[in-house]
Amino acid sequence: PSAAARLGDASLEVAREGADPRSFADVAVAIARGAAGVAENGAVAVTAADAPQRALLFLAERVVLLLDEAAIDADLHTALRRVAALGDAGHHVTWISGPSKTADIEQALVYGAHGPRALAVFVQRAD
Repeated sequence: PSAAARLGDASLEVAREGADPRSFADVAVAIARGAAGVAENGAVAVTAADAPQRALLFLAERVVLLLDEAAIDADLHTALRRVAALGDAGHHVTWISGPSKTADIEQALVYGAHGPRALAVFVQRAD
């Protein structure tokens, strides 16, 4: 079956710049393109050009990032140079490395304390 058929009754919506961030409170999955990846720590950079609504990356229950294999650098310093060279990245870059966790409240471990509960990165090879 097609991707659309597998989604069933799921509703899809594109987050536009200027949208009210409060409208993202019930988003189950957000999908964005990554500009650079860091092999040493698993972080992925998402620029304003690829996610004009940065709040979506923090409010969605789960985040899926799409990353080109060629955009994965060995270390953060190299990845920072890659992002700086983009020029059109916009006014912000968000580095995402996975769900946050805390045990501050009653010593119970909580995932997604701020930000998504789950993160998946799909790496695409150029053929």
